[in-house]
Amino acid sequence: MSFTWTAHRFSGGALALDVANSVVMRFDAERRTDRFDDPAAIDTFAEAANLYGAERNRFGTLVPAKSERRNAFIGLREATDRHFRALVRTEDRPDLLADLLEAIATVLRQPADTRKGTPLDVATAHSALGLIAGPERERLKICPQLRVAVSRPQPQPEQDVVRHGGLRQPDEGQAPLSPQQGGTEAMKSAMISALLAAAVAAGCQRESGRDPLELTGKMFVFNYRLAYATYMVTLNKTEPVPDGSTVVATFENPAGGNPLTLERKLFPKLNKVVLESPDITCVKKQRPYAVTIEVKGPDGTSLQRLETTVVSDIDQDVMPAKPPCRRSGLRQEPGGLQGRQGAGALRDRHLSDVKSRSVAAPA
Repeated sequence: MSFTWTAHRFSGGALALDVANSVVMRFDAERRTDRFDDPAAIDTFAEAANLYGAERNRFGTLVPAKSERRNAFIGLREATDRHFRALVRTEDRPDLLADLLEAIATVLRQPADTRKGTPLDVATAHSALGLIAGPERERLKICPQLRVAVSRPQPQPEQDVVRHGGLRQPDEGQAPLSPQQGGTEAMKSAMISALLAAAVAAGCQRESGRDPLELTGKMFVFNYRLAYATYMVTLNKTEPVPDGSTVVATFENPAGGNPLTLERKLFPKLNKVVLESPDITCVKKQRPYAVTIEVKGPDGTSLQRLETTVVSDIDQDVMPAKPPCRRSGLRQEPGGLQGRQGAGALRDRHLSDVKSRSVAAPA
């Protein structure tokens, strides 16, 4: 049975909320329906929003988001729902606001084709920014069927206006706008501009769009024979980088103190990057340790910044205090065997799930 978007599906009062409400009965496991599960419904949503959406005059003609942009679009939808639903419930969740701004940045940093109209995902991102800076909490509500909506004032017949001190005033004897009211409106506009600038800046990692490195593995390496442990991170090069670029890894020190750093040159013909930290001590199991990886151009400009964590499933105290055996090529010193030449050691590698988050490079 085919589905058709009708006017009541656009009762959210803002495009971003109408998009969020495309999931019907969101929290009812048996009755939950995601209208965007059908790609064709995303295309027809843009057409219907041109007819029924509360912001249809704001963005001009809406066109569907291209297929390669739809994952980011769905991520924006989910972040929008979480943030504004928490706002209605008066929950203090700055983390959800941060997630929403990141989702907006993810959409806006991708080059968009606007020749035929405004892409649906781009318009939704701008709508969400307007909601962040604009409506007071009292204007947001959760309607039947768990939809989120914003109440908008009904349009009034337009009056002749005059300008006075840069503030708009009716000329029918009503009191002029106070400086406080005018300042509030100016502040809202400034907030929208600032949030938009921040979101775009947060997304501008590279002009070419894609990040040059992709995280493929992360682990602690415990070498029992030589009694040492290190971080190991592996990455694949997905985009070319300028000649002379480097990758800098910063590892949390499990023993405390300053982080451990490692810098490596990126070679054009090598597509796999392996980063192994200096030796570490005091690793505790099930504790996440932070790792930051930054790609820098030959002039020191940051091309990508990636943050992740590494978790071990054993404590490092299972390792011997000193190497238990000798191998050729190793020399005996008072503190025990030193060096790794000719080690050929068996490494017990404890993998953790690859869960990384790309964050914006500093401006």
